[in-house]
Amino acid sequence: EERGAWKKEAGEGEGEARPLYLSSSFISAPSSPSQVDLVLTGVDTVADIALNGAVIARAENAHREHRLAVKSLLKEGPNTLVLTILPAVLEAFAKNATYPYPAPILTYQVIAPYNFLRKPASDFGWDWGPAFAPSGVYGDVSLVGYSAGMLTGANAHQTHAADGGSVALTFDAYVRTPVAGEAGTLTVKAANGAWGPVSREVTLGAAGLNTVPISLTVEGGFELWWPTGYGGQPLYDFELAYTPRSIAAAPPKSQAWGGAGGPEGAAAASALDLSVKADIPGVASFAKAARVTASAD
Repeated sequence: EERGAWKKEAGEGEGEARPLYLSSSFISAPSSPSQVDLVLTGVDTVADIALNGAVIARAENAHREHRLAVKSLLKEGPNTLVLTILPAVLEAFAKNATYPYPAPILTYQVIAPYNFLRKPASDFGWDWGPAFAPSGVYGDVSLVGYSAGMLTGANAHQTHAADGGSVALTFDAYVRTPVAGEAGTLTVKAANGAWGPVSREVTLGAAGLNTVPISLTVEGGFELWWPTGYGGQPLYDFELAYTPRSIAAAPPKSQAWGGAGGPEGAAAASALDLSVKADIPGVASFAKAARVTASAD
């Protein structure tokens, strides 16, 4: 992992709606690992990402991690990474201008088209705060090199038994590998030892990101998660680990899971009725919604 120091370059436009240029130079020796990823964990919000003069991606989501394969662009010795961060307000207005329908917003939003960017809505004004709509880098920027598959995250899905006595948990594990066809072992267990471990042998079919499911059954000794006011919100930690056959056991990654009491039914909506019904066991709950939200990608 290599890091460099950021500096602002001329033209950042302090106090004005101009792009902000952040550049960092670092020394790299990319020949050793099979793959190198550039990982950005906090870019807010719209930014062009350039490495050694080549624009490789545009970030448009302040809430997510961006991971880019960059080994082919790195060179021995000095490298330069430049982030051109575009003004959030202008980007939101530009997207709003191309949208064919009126976009409803909350009345206390000072800057109107906040919902066209994947950015905290409170940045555009709220009932308790100013409307600065800031842009920048609030997380880590790093290079990660690897020569075998590695676990980078997971999502959990749950299916409740009809009698309420057990829950089938399925984890979609995200494993990155530099080469297709790598074999390894994926394992999941409860951190407290109550359930699992369960293991399965897997073959990663593609170079890059692979989604690998693994399931286990949770029986007894758990409490359901309930909305505030209807019960408690217990969480249970589960650990996932992926171990390539070619190397020793990798440290596990933890995933918190709440055994949700609902919603268990499908949401329903129509052009005339925007009610959304959630089937929480024994409790009928309804909500109204009218908003436009930017794509999560």
